[in-house]
Amino acid sequence: NNAYGISIYFPYRNTRYVNNLLKIYNNIDFNDEYANAVKSFATLQGSGQVYTNSTSNSLFDILGGGSPSNGSTIDVGDILGLLSGGGQQQSGGLDLSSLLGGSGGVDSGALDLFSAFLGRSHIDSADLVLTEKDGKQVLSLDAGDWAMVQTVKLNVWVDDGTGYIDMGLDNIFEFDEDGDLVMAYDGKWLAVNDRPVSYYMLSDEYNDDDNWVTQGYIPALLNGDEVHLLVEFSAQEPGGKILGAEMVYEGGMDGKLIPIQDGDVIDFICDYYDYEGNFQNRYPLGDEPLTVDGELVVSDITLDNDRMLYGYCLSDIYNSDRWTPMLEY
Repeated sequence: NNAYGISIYFPYRNTRYVNNLLKIYNNIDFNDEYANAVKSFATLQGSGQVYTNSTSNSLFDILGGGSPSNGSTIDVGDILGLLSGGGQQQSGGLDLSSLLGGSGGVDSGALDLFSAFLGRSHIDSADLVLTEKDGKQVLSLDAGDWAMVQTVKLNVWVDDGTGYIDMGLDNIFEFDEDGDLVMAYDGKWLAVNDRPVSYYMLSDEYNDDDNWVTQGYIPALLNGDEVHLLVEFSAQEPGGKILGAEMVYEGGMDGKLIPIQDGDVIDFICDYYDYEGNFQNRYPLGDEPLTVDGELVVSDITLDNDRMLYGYCLSDIYNSDRWTPMLEY
């Protein structure tokens, strides 16, 4: 609010966003010389000649909840076995289908202003309506709206009987032959050493079948310190590989990767919300910490909870997020 002047982007925080942002510049016919300057700066940053740190946003910002205390955990017995299938659905609770359906993180008035300036419309939340086709729910948008979408991410929530666990955002989606987004979920989610974890995709770069990279992070405590475990999927490692950990400090993350070593103790953590969509805190995810003994193995695991919700987050060129209505699995 009440900000004036010119906003200039330089990739101090993290170079893995650069290619995606350059695609945005290309989509809005941005000045080529400026894009080249950003790439040159990123090259310096990548070679260690520029000081870096990084931050990330999570879903509680969009829901309007407060930020959690870094590294805080609460030892609540009901939370420890959340993914073991226990817990009953609470009757009369307000589920996230009404909270997230069509929600967005950017003010509509600001988007209208940007759209007028750039001559390109933004996605209207009112258009995110599901229809039934061939026995499935689909999201149908016109070609112009889909051209605005930069990423599509699956968002999964687990109902533990008292609230919701946010399992994160992953680039898992399917379009049918008509170009409609198919609302489908098979109950699988990311796991480390067969333990379900929260996972948030950060970047997705695809050139061809032999040259693609997807990166994301798993929130965790490493020997008691809050970290993001960085995960990379690629043509060379399609099953995924944990690269290391970034320390999370107040105000951002340390860009230096910390190697994971035998004997390290990892507590996977998750964001937890009540039925009204209010962020509660971050809690341990699982019955006990994981003591590292050998390589950490990334895989998919089928969640066996009684009730889960899922939907999709669409991010457009204005960095605005829009959620489809949530469906029950």
